Amino acid sequence: GEGTGGENAGGEGTGGGNAGGEGAGGDSSTGNNDTSKQISNFAVDGHVIKGPLSNAIVFADYDGDGVLDDNEPFTRTAEDGSFSLVTSQESAIVAVTDEETIDTLTDQAIVEGFTLKAPIGFSVVSPATTLATYGLSDDQIKSLLNLPVDIDLASFNPFEEGVDPSQALAYEKAALTVFSTITALTSVTLGSGVSLADAQNTAFSTLVSTVQEKINEGGSFSFRSTDSIVLLLN
Repeated sequence: GEGTGGENAGGEGTGGGNAGGEGAGGDSSTGNNDTSKQISNFAVDGHVIKGPLSNAIVFADYDGDGVLDDNEPFTRTAEDGSFSLVTSQESAIVAVTDEETIDTLTDQAIVEGFTLKAPIGFSVVSPATTLATYGLSDDQIKSLLNLPVDIDLASFNPFEEGVDPSQALAYEKAALTVFSTITALTSVTLGSGVSLADAQNTAFSTLVSTVQEKINEGGSFSFRSTDSIVLLLN
């Protein structure tokens, strides 16, 4: 069920990078001297990126439904898009925008209700990592979005200090391309009366299945190709 609460674990983060690492565990006694169990927590530090998204809701998606439930820890991102969570299990990370979310690259509000995801072990949540959660491989994503082959999609943050400017620009363009495409597809689906979450899910699924169909046919999908776009819209 859709929850609006949850334990706020970690507050606004200022760092990024180590996603899914095991944090400090503690011993919880049952009261019986012969029985005890160790509780292990996982520290998840990362960034939410289109541009850096400030004040986006970020949570550990324990059940994989993309919806914040009462038992799932959550927080909001800092101005640079960073976040910190402490979770009781390894899980995918989901970020959702609302009326408080700002794209600090443009200093403008971002569309409300846009959902981004990242697989277990990723420290960056972005349009590119969302494609990974829908089944595109690392190589397929880089080929589709014209990304450098040597970047690590799990951790690459184009806004970190010292990042190669050309790689950062390629990643930013890729994020905007996916965001714009999904927004357009979502608008089409919303016209049939489905919920925003379902419409976005359909949009991402449609994009990924279309890309995979072209690959299976021995071709490739291009956002600059009229044929590819027609196939996507049909």
